[in-house]
Amino acid sequence: MYELIPIFSGVVAGVVCARLDLRSMRLAVVVSVATIAAVVAAVASGEVYESWAFLLWDFAQTVIAAAFSSWASHGILRSRRRA
Repeated sequence: MYELIPIFSGVVAGVVCARLDLRSMRLAVVVSVATIAAVVAAVASGEVYESWAFLLWDFAQTVIAAAFSSWASHGILRSRRRA
């Protein structure tokens, strides 16, 4: 259940990043959202008290979800602009 927090946060960050022009701004948005989502998910589930590695796992989930959703959103926006 708590694994959905990083995934949904990554999807939202990816959609937002698809609309941004500056690459540095995209990176800042993804890193900020991924850090916040990882901490919230790890603390809410109690995993952080077992190992700090769960923070890295949740961070990676958010970044991967952001990358895929940004790629998909960018493709959708590009196809709409052509039409």
